[in-house]
Amino acid sequence: MKNKFRKENKGYQVDSLFGKPPARRVRPSKCTNTGFHSSRKNGRGGDSESILEHDFLTLLEFDDRVERYDVQPITLRWVVDGKQFIYTPDVLVKYTDAARAVNKSLKPTLYEVKPHGVLKRDWDKFKLKFRKALSWAKENDARFKIITEKQIQTPFLDNAKFLNKFHCSTFPQIAIEDREENYVLRSLFQTGETSVKELLAYMSEAKLRQAELIPWIWRLALEKKISVDMDKPLTMVSRIWLNGDGYTGGSV
Repeated sequence: MKNKFRKENKGYQVDSLFGKPPARRVRPSKCTNTGFHSSRKNGRGGDSESILEHDFLTLLEFDDRVERYDVQPITLRWVVDGKQFIYTPDVLVKYTDAARAVNKSLKPTLYEVKPHGVLKRDWDKFKLKFRKALSWAKENDARFKIITEKQIQTPFLDNAKFLNKFHCSTFPQIAIEDREENYVLRSLFQTGETSVKELLAYMSEAKLRQAELIPWIWRLALEKKISVDMDKPLTMVSRIWLNGDGYTGGSV
């Protein structure tokens, strides 16, 4: 059986794939929940073909190890007994140098996002495509991984979705922004690690004023000026502390 990649799949520098237009356009569908995912990390958004894929892109946006990611990054083409096959993986991820220094296995990674039940049901249909993606990745000093809802639908995802509600576009003008942010950061600098509830009590005894300050705490967590444990559900008793690169106690 003749089974080989076409020449256009060879000789890639994986880094050259980042920042390019998608290799395949995601079109609206009556059968799947296609959509658009905005990204501050990439400087541009990208299309998603399902809710699960959209959730995975949200995880990548919040993962400090990820430098950037691109959807529909490359279409692989190969021939078996004269018949042409094609396959476009969902996402290509590039990890930061700092992350790779800690974990050398974090090479550029092609990801396929599929529900576990679909993989189990249609494995015979997918396995040749996945085998080819794995082969291409090995040839290009990269990785190929399949990811399901078991790795995606986690407390980390719930927290990321919650914090996304506190994007800067929902907040008032710059003068108020600077004042409130600095007040929260200065207060947390003074208390040290504490809970959200305890920090609010330290900043004000008035319930109305506490209600005004809550969104600023979560926004600073979104901006990673305040650190939280993203693997545990975020609540009013969640522990919070200053990011090591954040506020240092200067005047405000």
